[in-house]
Amino acid sequence: MFGYVEPDKPQLRLWEYEQYRAVYCGLCRSMGKHTGEFSRLTLNYDYVFLAMIRSAMLGITPDIAPSRCAVHPIKKRAIAKDDPALEYCAKISALLTYHKICDDIADSRGAKKLAAMAARPFCAAFLKKCPELKTPGERIADLLRESARLEKADMPSADALAECFGAVMSEIFSYGLEGESDIRIARELGRHAGRYIYFADALDDIGHDIKHGEFNPFVSMYGEKVYDNTDKIKTAVLLELKGLEAALALVDFSACPGYGSIVNNIIYLGMPRKIDRICEKLPRQED
Repeated sequence: MFGYVEPDKPQLRLWEYEQYRAVYCGLCRSMGKHTGEFSRLTLNYDYVFLAMIRSAMLGITPDIAPSRCAVHPIKKRAIAKDDPALEYCAKISALLTYHKICDDIADSRGAKKLAAMAARPFCAAFLKKCPELKTPGERIADLLRESARLEKADMPSADALAECFGAVMSEIFSYGLEGESDIRIARELGRHAGRYIYFADALDDIGHDIKHGEFNPFVSMYGEKVYDNTDKIKTAVLLELKGLEAALALVDFSACPGYGSIVNNIIYLGMPRKIDRICEKLPRQED
């Protein structure tokens, strides 16, 4: 479900790339510390975006210093030290990974289902290290169950399903924040980020879902003409970025020098180009 929120690396300045990689490496290290070494395998770029937003909203100035790690033992590289923002993202990653595994077990078949069943004990172990996430975890589980119910009912509305995942991300972005204004901003950021991720994932999976007879909201909406409506779908996905941009303008990045420009790269360049790459893989519209 994830992997759709990433920067346009060639357009990052050198110091921005170094800082972005420092957060990525720091989050990897935090996952090993808080949710176990195996959990590092689930790391993706989406959580770096969340970590940067979370740091800004908590007013945390990142502590970045050269360090070695098991993957790069010879040469030191800049790594962000563990802090409350990275710890939260590490634990949220564990929570969502567990729910993703459960979803794969319920909805998949064959090798994918067997792999998910084999991974579930490890993912359940992640969660045992995050007891403080019980409350948001229950809310997220309820929302994901509602999404699953709508999918099983063959809901012909991508918007309704995207709203469910938008609510999941609203919960994740805002949990633990203080102040009505910050919570409202974080919920709006999460809502549009979640809707974008759901739409992007559904768009990316059209070919797979048609081949394997699995539910896809866009296939349910457009049927055999789904590929003829690629431009409409792309427009709907990119519209979510407008809402994300508006909410992001209200975030104060003064405590995190550099994060603001990196996040702008992700939203204005990285995410649109990710959608372009997905659309390039789809069959062309008929003349």
